[in-house]
Amino acid sequence: MAAPVCPGRKLPKTGIPAKANTQLNPQNQLSTPTSPQPLPRIS
Repeated sequence: MAAPVCPGRKLPKTGIPAKANTQLNPQNQLSTPTSPQPLPRIS
């Protein structure tokens, strides 16, 4: 669901910004705040 939604845009269903959605997704949570290495790979 977070894929089609652009970062910074609010989700239509929950209304949570993409950044907040990162906390909901365990994969994104591991890639973003914890390990800075996977960040350049995802971006």
